[in-house]
Amino acid sequence: MKKVALLLVGILILTLSAGCTKEPEAVRDPEYDDPFTVSTVHKDSISADSDTAALTAAGTVMMAGSATSGGKAYRKLTNVVSISTSPNYLAALKDDGTVEAVAMGLASVEAERMFSQIAEWTDMADVAISDSAAFGLKKDGKVVTASTKEDRVCKGIDNWAKIIDVDAGDKYVAGVREDGTVRICTWEKELDLCKDWTDVTAISVSSHVVGLKSDGTVVAVGENAYGQCDVSGWTDIVAVRAGSLHTVGLKADGTVVATGKNDDGQCNVSDWTNVVSIAAGRTHTAAILSDGTAVAVGKNSFGQCDVGNWKDLNKN
Repeated sequence: MKKVALLLVGILILTLSAGCTKEPEAVRDPEYDDPFTVSTVHKDSISADSDTAALTAAGTVMMAGSATSGGKAYRKLTNVVSISTSPNYLAALKDDGTVEAVAMGLASVEAERMFSQIAEWTDMADVAISDSAAFGLKKDGKVVTASTKEDRVCKGIDNWAKIIDVDAGDKYVAGVREDGTVRICTWEKELDLCKDWTDVTAISVSSHVVGLKSDGTVVAVGENAYGQCDVSGWTDIVAVRAGSLHTVGLKADGTVVATGKNDDGQCNVSDWTNVVSIAAGRTHTAAILSDGTAVAVGKNSFGQCDVGNWKDLNKN
């Protein structure tokens, strides 16, 4: 009996010890405390997910799609310099470095929680939003998070430093460091998906991750069932966007290339010219032209491609 009792006590001690074990802390960037300033405030003039959003030259926002029949809170946005959209939300970076987020329709309690956190952000250089969280790139190269849920925190992201571009998608959040390397994480942990990438200047994230390199070539990793990562032959690219199952690239000459799923014609962009800004949505692609108008192709079940009458859009 004594042996049994001692054995039970030993098991109990081991169990309690295991329960008190802490998860290893995420590694802080070795240059986290070094002074740093993001040299350029990001200016995404068009964004697409389920809907299409675009900036006007006056700093207001145009919308096409299901959001136009919802709460229409986007109409109240002013002094906007960059936008990011998800299926249900729009985040607007303003010229004073603050960010305002709105719902495409009626905002839930969870959304209002996220919006209130975003409203406290200052000194921002970039913003990315998904349906569960928003990520703000501060001008000092750090990244902050606002979430719809209290326990929804992206592990390790608060240890990133010297980030110059950030984006978020269905699965990942990624940031480009000033040295051209990329940090990427899920809600649970940091990943090494992009560990071999170098000389990256911009990033776009969906269920796959696309990076623009300084020499105008493109790299991609992640889901590739429809060839959305087949970008190795692209050259002279100045901007990239990852749609749900397709990828779009803007060339230096104002033309556009695309690869991936094309069931709804979202990759039919080969005849586009004079393009200055691009966006890739769930099943459509949109762009701003040099004359301030817009074009779009792909699925149009909610009117997300009805941009033909837009004008005076931001061409930066």
